[in-house]
Amino acid sequence: MDHLLAIKWKDIHDVFFLTTAHEAALVAAPSSRGAHHKMKPSAVLDYNKYKTGVDRSDQMLSYYSSGRKTIKWWKRLFFRLFDLIVVNAHILHNKTSKKKMLLEIFYEKFAEGLLASAGTEMQVQGQTSSPAGRLVGRDHFLYKILATHAKVEGTSQRSCCMCAEKSKRQTGKTIKKCTTMYCQKCDIVLCIGQCFEVYHTKLNYWE
Repeated sequence: MDHLLAIKWKDIHDVFFLTTAHEAALVAAPSSRGAHHKMKPSAVLDYNKYKTGVDRSDQMLSYYSSGRKTIKWWKRLFFRLFDLIVVNAHILHNKTSKKKMLLEIFYEKFAEGLLASAGTEMQVQGQTSSPAGRLVGRDHFLYKILATHAKVEGTSQRSCCMCAEKSKRQTGKTIKKCTTMYCQKCDIVLCIGQCFEVYHTKLNYWE
């Protein structure tokens, strides 16, 4: 290597460069406000000119990074590549689909798809909370809501979770529809018939 230039230049923060394609020269560059010219290293001007794709990608990756602190290099590499896959998929989706989607919503849909295809269950506070838990398996059955100190079994009523969630998403108001039945495995109160069927067969059951 015949020439290697190290640059430290202060903009808002300190900026460091290593380059083999530039000289140690300052170039007059127009200010963003257009009031006056500012002297900048030529390496900085070239970086700002050609950075667009990489810089935009890094910006999108920083919003919802799945990376975690770890001393294993291959884990850091895996999470970096995983985030790149999701961001690139989001870009392709918005370019090819008429219905655009925010990156946050795309991540949620992506996660729901992974959970549903994996067929694994996540137990949180005694409930089958993941979409995969309620969409797989044949051991979902309706039972009478358990008796309380005031009411006997079969007479206790609670609000159907699906009816309440569907009305809240569609109208903004929670409409309570009471039932005496619940899914014992999911520990979710559901009406007999359509509510029970749709909840266990449709990913976005509120639609």
